[in-house]
Amino acid sequence: MDLFEHLARQLFEEHGILVPRAEVAARQILGVDIKGHTVRAVMKAQPVEIAVEFYVSYVLDRTAGCFLAIASAEGGMDIEDVAASRPEAVARLPIAPAEGATRAKAADIAAAAGLPPETADTLVRLWSVLVREDALLVEVNPLVRTAQG
Repeated sequence: MDLFEHLARQLFEEHGILVPRAEVAARQILGVDIKGHTVRAVMKAQPVEIAVEFYVSYVLDRTAGCFLAIASAEGGMDIEDVAASRPEAVARLPIAPAEGATRAKAADIAAAAGLPPETADTLVRLWSVLVREDALLVEVNPLVRTAQG
C-alpha cells in the first residue's frame, strides 16, 4: 500500500521521528492526476533551513530473503542520479529479519553511508516503523539535518 505523505508523516511522528509541522491546504493542483492518484489536497510543511540532505530507506529484497538498508550522505531528492553516477556513494547493507536494525547495525549503516553517527537513532526508529506497520519499504527522501542540528 502506498501512503500519502501526510499519512506517512503521521506514522513517523507516532514512532518518535521528528518531522516539521504541516497542514493540509487545497490550492491550484486539485483534481490533477499524478501517477494514478487524484490530488484532493496539498500539504504545506513548515519551512526549515536545511544544512545537508541524506537518503535512507529499508526495502525488502525478496531475492536475497532479507531487508536491505540503502543510505547515502549524498542523497536527498537526486538519489537516483547519485546511484547512477557514483554507486560507491550509496551504501547497501543487508539486514537479517530476525536481527533487525539494532543500535549497532544502525551505527554500521550510518558509518557505511557517511552519515553523522547520531543518525543511527533515526535509523532504529525507521526500522520500528517498518516492523510495526508491516511495511515492505520505508523511505525518507530527503532526510535532513537542519541548520539548528
